[in-house]
Amino acid sequence: MLPEEFVPLTKFFNHDVPADHAVRANFQGVCPSTGRILSIPRTTLAEMAAQRLMETLPDGEPKMFGVLLVRAKSGELGLLRAFSGKLDGSFHHPGWVPPMLELRPSELEISTKRRLAVLKQQLQDLGRTELYRNRQSLRKDWERRGLALEDRLKTRKRERDKRRAAGVPEAELASLSKHDSREKREFKREKSAALEPLDRLEEQITALKSERKSISRTLQRELHDRFEAELWNEMPWSLASLFPSGPPTGTGECCAPKLLHFARRHRLQPIALAEFWWGESTDIRQRGEFYPPCEERCQPLLGPLLSNATLTIPVVYHDAHLLVLDKPPGLLTVPGRQTWNQDSVIRRLQGRWGALFPVHRLDMETSGLVIMARDSESQGGIQKLFSQRRVEKSYQALLTDLPASPEGRIARPIQGKDAVTDYRLLDERERRVELRPLTGRTHQLRVHCARDLMCPIQGDRVHGDGAGPRLMLHARRLELQHPLTGKRLQIESVVPF
Repeated sequence: MLPEEFVPLTKFFNHDVPADHAVRANFQGVCPSTGRILSIPRTTLAEMAAQRLMETLPDGEPKMFGVLLVRAKSGELGLLRAFSGKLDGSFHHPGWVPPMLELRPSELEISTKRRLAVLKQQLQDLGRTELYRNRQSLRKDWERRGLALEDRLKTRKRERDKRRAAGVPEAELASLSKHDSREKREFKREKSAALEPLDRLEEQITALKSERKSISRTLQRELHDRFEAELWNEMPWSLASLFPSGPPTGTGECCAPKLLHFARRHRLQPIALAEFWWGESTDIRQRGEFYPPCEERCQPLLGPLLSNATLTIPVVYHDAHLLVLDKPPGLLTVPGRQTWNQDSVIRRLQGRWGALFPVHRLDMETSGLVIMARDSESQGGIQKLFSQRRVEKSYQALLTDLPASPEGRIARPIQGKDAVTDYRLLDERERRVELRPLTGRTHQLRVHCARDLMCPIQGDRVHGDGAGPRLMLHARRLELQHPLTGKRLQIESVVPF
């Protein structure tokens, strides 16, 4: 069934559709999956449709408008309309294509992030207090004093038992026993008074952390709902991969991305695109003139949105408790904290596999094996294996140069934390190495190769020159003992480069 935004060209022109498909301009982009250059033209027919649309537009706020000629599966030609940003204060108007993704923060997102910033500062301030920094030594001191008191009281009781056996009057012994009870009560009062400020401080910190967790979950649900993850399941790319630092303001609200994304979503074949300026002319825009899609927000999206490629995430092992998948590059393992980086392995697989619980992560640009738990008990069990370093991991990478030694161990901290990696040269011509991380620090393999071997991984945009189609790093092998069944798992993945 065709969407209501689809207007048949015969109805739009109110007569036979002109047959002039001469190309007036061509707009190109690169498919992130294949590297092919894809294009969509602005044709005479698209310009004619745009000019007819101009006849219906009132004079209002100046902005870009666009039309996309599309072909339905039935072969029928139709037209989609879009405007940039908001029209009369709203993104949504009947008959007009909605934004590709509403990236502007909602009121909930703004208020939640403001509150999270306050909570972070409060927790940092409380954590820096002398009382909190000395909390362990304070509690241990009172624990030692308590144990010493217990020893004294036990010794006195034994002495009383001996004196009782020797015939000392019970009244005299009772007085000594009452003295010990008073001393015990007094100790409890002193301990309670000394630790009460710390108890209040820890209760305050616990309450702040609980609030932070609660509002973070609420925000994450809202971001998920706004992202509409089901629309992106087949995309061979993610917004985060196209805009690693975050998309510019307004991305997804321009005409071309809105139109092309809507067409893909509804299985409509794009034929021609025309964008024009309407409203009062400016120094760079003239009323009624045609313009190409903008370079900053639209150009990076043209190729991806014109691509017919799809993305699959192979699941190479699964049972009732966990699954192991082969993550493609350019996709986050888990959702981020912004509207634009919700696309992730978990989001794409949860429709098929149900709730998934992250255990570990790969960088967005890294491909290869990732473990997901299917319940919280399994999650805890596998995370314990990782924390105890009982999961053997092996990666392959292509380096920009040959290391000085064909094999060795790198044991240099990263951000003050121990980090250890074993490496071995596999192919001198390809500069291919095997990397075996014994710890799991962020960007560990990339840092160790670039900083310590002086040989960045090919395609590393952070620690190298970023040249090449992708980061040449792949998680090839995992070996672990199943935390619930005890079965020894040895799982391998084919290296894609």
